[in-house]
Amino acid sequence: MPEYFCHRCRQKTEHVSIREAARRIGRNRKTLSIWVKNEWVAYQELPSGRVMLCSRCLLIPRGPGAESGGGREGGLTGEAGGD
Repeated sequence: MPEYFCHRCRQKTEHVSIREAARRIGRNRKTLSIWVKNEWVAYQELPSGRVMLCSRCLLIPRGPGAESGGGREGGLTGEAGGD
């Protein structure tokens, strides 16, 4: 997977497609698109228009409910239509 500089992590990190990010964390692509729209996860938009998410930021809580931790037991919300 490609690496890009992440402004949140302040380092070069692996970036993954929305499809791969969804697979890794067990969420659907629509949910991750909401996270990108709300800037709850750092991402890079390539010249082609493809969005690549920082794999490290996927594990760092952001957005509503972030104080309870990441992952499916709290953390980021924004499930649209459920998983």
